[in-house]
Amino acid sequence: MVGCVSKSPQNVAYKVENVWFLSLKHRTQFSSEVKSLMSGISDLLKQGMYFSHTYDLTSTMKANLTHNSASLYDSAEKLYTWNSNLCKDFAKAGVSTGWLVPVIQGFVGVAEGEIGKKGVRIVLVSRRSTKMAGTRCRSRGLDDEGNAANTVETEQIVIYGIGNENITYSFDQIRGSVPVFWRQKSVFSKIKLTRTPELSFPAFAKHFDNLIKHYKRVIIINLLSDKKEGEVRLTRAYEANEAEYEKKTGANIRYCHFDFHSERSASVTIKRTSRTVT
Repeated sequence: MVGCVSKSPQNVAYKVENVWFLSLKHRTQFSSEVKSLMSGISDLLKQGMYFSHTYDLTSTMKANLTHNSASLYDSAEKLYTWNSNLCKDFAKAGVSTGWLVPVIQGFVGVAEGEIGKKGVRIVLVSRRSTKMAGTRCRSRGLDDEGNAANTVETEQIVIYGIGNENITYSFDQIRGSVPVFWRQKSVFSKIKLTRTPELSFPAFAKHFDNLIKHYKRVIIINLLSDKKEGEVRLTRAYEANEAEYEKKTGANIRYCHFDFHSERSASVTIKRTSRTVT
């Protein structure tokens, strides 16, 4: 058990720690190939998989407060539901969706304490998208549906005053690969743009259409280096598509280029920055 993830003490999150396989044909002996496959699946399912029987971890707190569905599966955000295909087969077979529990991959952390003699609970939930997921150098950029590689939505929830009288705060942000078409064989290889900004734009537009539909207002923080050649080229392609998107849609977007490694001092001295995006 990880802990309570909302103001209700019943909403507890759990982490998958062990995995068992049950044969529907009552088999007890398996070939080495099947055993290897089972071992791989087991290792995968023990890497940051979380679930709750009463709270939808695939959705933000705001979405949880407005859910009208009878089951967690029906209201779950399928983009972050890692057992969606498995659940879909059970639902098609007529199994009540009340038995289906959405699972996320990412992180759930809970910490509790006191501020001014009032209880405070801090919850951090990171949900990894099921689209374009992969290891760092094998999954980069965008696909044609506008999905950015290794997208993760992270929500910070602060509940001040545990009980009936409380103030709840939620802040949501996402990270993902630079949303243009590019590749890099390893972290030491050169970055290669595989499409021009013009050819990338249709997928780029889908990407931001989805973001604005979901979040309404979008603030972009570009953390790429303004000194490394490959990252500079990525920034130029990104900024060209972002400017074109704003021009064509008039979308409510703010863009800020913040060279993280440059702003962060390489020396022991901590460098304070005071840049604000409004």
